Amino acid sequence: MGELSFICGEMGSGKTARLISDANEAMSKARDLAEIRIMKPEVDTKNGAKLLSRNGKECKVDYLVSRDDDIYSVVSQQFTRTTKLFIDEAQFLSSQQIDQMLKLTALSDIDVFAYGLRLNFNLGDENFAGATRLLQVAHHVTVLESRCDICGKQQAIFSCLFKGNKVLRNCPTILISDGKQEVNAKAVCADCYYHSL
Repeated sequence: MGELSFICGEMGSGKTARLISDANEAMSKARDLAEIRIMKPEVDTKNGAKLLSRNGKECKVDYLVSRDDDIYSVVSQQFTRTTKLFIDEAQFLSSQQIDQMLKLTALSDIDVFAYGLRLNFNLGDENFAGATRLLQVAHHVTVLESRCDICGKQQAIFSCLFKGNKVLRNCPTILISDGKQEVNAKAVCADCYYHSL
């Protein structure tokens, strides 16, 4: 049986870099490159059909997942030799799609690695059904260490948007960078969050 792993962290914690590194390592050990597949939700329009980490590393995406896609069916029908599936920005998937990934582990013996945020900018899970479901059903959850961007001392618990030194409240829960506008997002600890309101 395969396993479902959720690798989560705040903005800037290195999730995409970790995915690219993990996928490259899996490819180096695979007998056939068709065994390793990389996906991301199509709502993440940043960088098109590729992943690009802040450290400059990149890789191509094999499939852009729509809201209506059945991930189990897509992999079973289009990527039949898959043994390891890597998915970026998994927080944007539906809870049903997470269950379809879990089904892949059980019925197709595929290891699935999902990378993403746990919470949205409002310290909630609205529009982050994928993250909530992953925390409920993943065989393994790994939290990537990231320090608070304000105090630098404590573990950041989520990313939020700032205007000046104040946290923006009730802001959009999905915000995809277009590469033109600067987004003032910071990873923050609980202390700095509540002192910045």
